[in-house]
Amino acid sequence: MEVQSFTAHDLFNWLTNKEDFLLLDVRNDVEVTSDQPDPDPDDNASSWTTRVDPEPPSLSVVKGHRVEVGPRVVFTIEVTNTGDVSLSNVAVSDVLVPDCDATVGDLAVGETTSYSCTAGSVAADFTNTAVVSGDHAAGGAVGDSDTADVDVISPAIDIQKTPDTQQILPGGDATFTITVTNTGDVALSNVVVTDAAAPDCDATFAVLAVGASETYPCTVTGVAADFTNVAVVVAVLVLTLQTDAAWLLGIGLVTVAAETTAATS
Repeated sequence: MEVQSFTAHDLFNWLTNKEDFLLLDVRNDVEVTSDQPDPDPDDNASSWTTRVDPEPPSLSVVKGHRVEVGPRVVFTIEVTNTGDVSLSNVAVSDVLVPDCDATVGDLAVGETTSYSCTAGSVAADFTNTAVVSGDHAAGGAVGDSDTADVDVISPAIDIQKTPDTQQILPGGDATFTITVTNTGDVALSNVVVTDAAAPDCDATFAVLAVGASETYPCTVTGVAADFTNVAVVVAVLVLTLQTDAAWLLGIGLVTVAAETTAATS
């Protein structure tokens, strides 16, 4: 008969690698026997229980962002210990935005830390990734990553006032046609046209979609002398971006002017 022997350590490894035992605590009992008289038989047995954790250590990172007026993006990074053991040496790295690199250090169970960082001189779209890692007492490491997409937009508006030049009799009327076009790549709101010399040319449009135009006529009556007329359009750029954390808002202004001349003869 073949006799196999194994140690308490072998038994522990076998049990903790069996699927049926993965969610159970493991108790290991050891007893020593001998065919010789034992003057102290009370110390021949021992046992210990090893906790098998059903939820391994884990770490989470969430990266949100907001776009501000001008070529910079502000990110918010949130790091959370989502496991059930404390973590140490927790650190965040970000290849594309070094300002987002951070050393968190120790992070207790359920603890969250957050901070802001900035990418300056942003000229093109990019996807940014933050990576977090940390160590746990069992001798391993955990980590996570999260991304944030940055869309660099080009708001623009155009105003045309025609005719460029017209001749009228003294006391006559000067009639203009104004066309306002959204020539950018993002919708505009509160589009306002003002014309100091021709109040009839003032106009407001609630929204102007990308590529959309508004055209209308206006008149200056009883013109007594030559004048150069200037119409100015101002639009509000509203960015509503959804990040992992919240809706964030950025506001900017887009302004352009058109000039035309009316001459009496």
